[in-house]
Amino acid sequence: MQNRDQIWSLELAGEVIATLVFTEHEFPWTYARLRESPKFERFREYFGNEDDWPETPEFEALCEEIYNKGKFSLRNLTSGETHHLFRLNQDGEVVWFRF
Repeated sequence: MQNRDQIWSLELAGEVIATLVFTEHEFPWTYARLRESPKFERFREYFGNEDDWPETPEFEALCEEIYNKGKFSLRNLTSGETHHLFRLNQDGEVVWFRF
């Protein structure tokens, strides 16, 4: 059972990229509303459908940057729980993720 008051932070190398506010849980996915920060926009494509990822040097450089910084982490600000292996998708303000 998920707590409706959960807030998650999407982080890269300890820097908050976006905040996610829990809306519902439907196994295995947790759904949330995306509170974007200006930092999220440059990573938006990364959290879309992998089949739609551009095959450009710029996107490859972005993926390399993410890898070199230790990849993204997802931290539950309510419980302190942190996940390093997760799948997160976004479509506008809606995000869904699983561990």
